[in-house]
Amino acid sequence: MYRNSRYDSVRSGSGPMTAFGLKKMIDKFEESGSFHVKCGRGRKAITSTSMEDVATALQEASSSALGTSSARGISRTLNMPVSTVRKILRNILQCYPFKITNIQELVAADLPKRKAYALQFLARM
Repeated sequence: MYRNSRYDSVRSGSGPMTAFGLKKMIDKFEESGSFHVKCGRGRKAITSTSMEDVATALQEASSSALGTSSARGISRTLNMPVSTVRKILRNILQCYPFKITNIQELVAADLPKRKAYALQFLARM
C-alpha cells in the first residue's frame, strides 16, 4: 500500500487516549450528563413582528394598481434581507410564485377572448 509522507505527521486520533483527553471526557459528562455533541449556535428565530410586517406589506402590494408583489420589493420597503422575506413567504405564509393569484384567475367571461386569440394564433401558423 502506498503511503504519502506528507500525511505522516498528521495525527489521526486513533491512538490510545491520553490522560488529558480522559479528563476532558469526564468533565463533559459531569457537566451535561451525556457524551453527545453539543448543538451549535443555531439560527436566529424569525420574530413575529417581522412576520406581521411582511404579511401587511404583501397585502398592500397585492392591492396596488398592478396587483403584483415581489420578495425583493417587500425587502426594500421593510429594509430586511431578501432571504428572510422569502423564508417568511414560503414557510409561514405559504405563498409560492407558482400559485394562481386573482389576476391569473380564469373567468368564464374571458372565454370568447381566449378562443379568438387561440384561433388567431393558429391562423398565423
